[in-house]
Amino acid sequence: MEPITITILGIDYKISCPPDKEDSLKCSAAALDSRLAAMRASGKMSPEQAAIMVGLHLSDELLQAQADLENIRSSWVGHLDSLNEKLDAALMTKEG
Repeated sequence: MEPITITILGIDYKISCPPDKEDSLKCSAAALDSRLAAMRASGKMSPEQAAIMVGLHLSDELLQAQADLENIRSSWVGHLDSLNEKLDAALMTKEG
């Protein structure tokens, strides 16, 4: 694995990652850098304070996305169960 360089708040970091993950890492670094810059611009805070705030926001977004995904999964499971019941009823009617 060759290290790649990412820049966050003007600081370069060399990070090793598999070649198939380089684009994802670069996009993640760019998104993080953008959020950190916006957070710092919104008020006077240190890079560390901005990192904590952005981390909290990202954690909240992740938890909300997980909850949304679980709701979607539950909904689909309910729909599939209903369809299976209808299919079973139709098959029983045809057999009987």
